[in-house]
Amino acid sequence: MIITAYNGYSDPNLSQIIYDNPQVFARNKDEGGDNMIILFILHELGKNEESFWYPLFKIWPNERDLLWKWTDEELEEL
Repeated sequence: MIITAYNGYSDPNLSQIIYDNPQVFARNKDEGGDNMIILFILHELGKNEESFWYPLFKIWPNERDLLWKWTDEELEEL
């Protein structure tokens, strides 16, 4: 299971948004592909359990799991 810019580009619910906003989603822009992925993920997160990707989202790290939020003691234990 891989989420790529193609997921957003090929989603019929999102493709018109992408086509209508080339200044944000153009493939020749450095951040265009990233923006497509962000749009797709936000769209899918809004579906909750109805999203095909819901099982993946459930295992993603949450804010507590980010290494930069760990204490020095926790990092040392790691």
